[in-house]
Amino acid sequence: MAVSKAFLFTDEEQAAAQFGVAFAHPARVTIIRRLMGGHSMAYDDLVGGMPIDQSTADQHLRILVRGRFVEPSLLPNNLAGYRLDMERYRHCANAVRSQFRTMKTVPIERHLRSLPLGEVE
Repeated sequence: MAVSKAFLFTDEEQAAAQFGVAFAHPARVTIIRRLMGGHSMAYDDLVGGMPIDQSTADQHLRILVRGRFVEPSLLPNNLAGYRLDMERYRHCANAVRSQFRTMKTVPIERHLRSLPLGEVE
């Protein structure tokens, strides 16, 4: 079994990467967006209307829970729900901003010319 080498990177680099994982699929983007209001939501309301199977929605929700972006919560009617961990979300979003704040941008034309694709018009 492969061993993670994430510990070789700074906490900020790891947080930025985890933010990328959270937003790496449109279903996860939708789940996070629906929870951005700060309220807990029941599972059916959270994944309802998404054009994916329930098992796929479950998998994406598990990824967000494992990444600690979404956590289980108790709704007022004592039903299980989910909520966005805003502290974790902000921490990772700030890590992404910080990682790219000092990055020098390269004009796209220059980047395209460096690719082995032939001439770019």
